[in-house]
Amino acid sequence: MVARGRRPRSATGQVVTGQVVAGRTAAKPAPPPVHAGVIVAVLLDPPLFVQAAWQAAPVTRVDPLVVGAPGGLVLAACPQAAAQGVAAGQSTAQARLRCPDLRVLPPDHAAASLLWDTLLGALADVSPLVEAADGEGELAYLDARGLDALWGDGAAVARQALHALAAMGLAARAGAGPTRAVARALTRRMASDTFKPHARRSKWIEMQPGALSRCSQAH
Repeated sequence: MVARGRRPRSATGQVVTGQVVAGRTAAKPAPPPVHAGVIVAVLLDPPLFVQAAWQAAPVTRVDPLVVGAPGGLVLAACPQAAAQGVAAGQSTAQARLRCPDLRVLPPDHAAASLLWDTLLGALADVSPLVEAADGEGELAYLDARGLDALWGDGAAVARQALHALAAMGLAARAGAGPTRAVARALTRRMASDTFKPHARRSKWIEMQPGALSRCSQAH
């Protein structure tokens, strides 16, 4: 008999659940824990307009580059320009004061839209459930549930997504967490080999085309 008020344990000491069958308890393992990293957020970095410009003219990768109408506002800046204080929302005149050798290209909406659709198609090869999260074409979510046998846990799904984008020549960051908010927050963290996410078992990964991925896990 099972003592009243006490849950039975298996030979290994794991709590089990069961029902009484013919005077004894038929034990069965407790349900497995829910994995934390079931939502993967993928963030293009630099933004879509810059990467569309890079795809159209690869030579622009070596220059400080912004996308925006001359005399108008900066819509997106590449890492070289951002490192000199250039940011979206500045006027192109302000941006040139911070970066005199800045190159300004007009936005190619058609090319950016086509690239975004192609990107979503590549992510759909990783997970059957892909959500375009905003109208700017920079953030997408993947549902990592049920993909353990195919790719692994949430971090492995994120890594596979980044490999798929790197094969297209796109730079991105990805985070895996229990919710969209956690996964999105992890993608926006600054790159660091020593970064540890706030949420336990959440993952943070970054990849540039041709570079190794980095993954840090909180312990």
